Amino acid sequence: MSAGHIDWHEDPVSGLKICAILDDSSRKILSIDEFATINTENSIAVVERAVQEYGSICSLRELIMDHGSEFGAHRIDENGNWDSEFKRYLESQDIRPIPARVKHPQTNGKIEKWFDTYRRFRYEFESLDDFILWYNDRPHGSLDFENLESPNLAFWRRLPQEAIFGIGIRVFGW
Repeated sequence: MSAGHIDWHEDPVSGLKICAILDDSSRKILSIDEFATINTENSIAVVERAVQEYGSICSLRELIMDHGSEFGAHRIDENGNWDSEFKRYLESQDIRPIPARVKHPQTNGKIEKWFDTYRRFRYEFESLDDFILWYNDRPHGSLDFENLESPNLAFWRRLPQEAIFGIGIRVFGW
């Protein structure tokens, strides 16, 4: 869970705006929500949810994003410097913001591809939570597909042993 991808997508069916964070290594969706508007406050809420859910297990160290105004990265100067409420929030959580190269969607391609999955399958499920459970627990072609590895299995398999041991201490008091 060293790096994640964050982005927004507008659902053509419902008109809702979706913000999601995808773990770079495992492809697991760490946090997601559907909103009426795309803005910095909602972007921070999605990051905060990921920090609360997974921060005690293993910290998210980097977050890759596009140059959207909701992240404030559209204000990058010629030296690569920028400032925004979103960037300051990430830094307060010890998360390094990594803006993608301009006009280079491949940098954030994993989450862009995930939004294609969202468009194709979201409405086969009654709720967003049901859809995310299905996505995170189904075999994924870019993982160990021969062993039917899901993003959720890959996430736990790739965690450092000390993170897993720390969970055992907290849960079982070892």
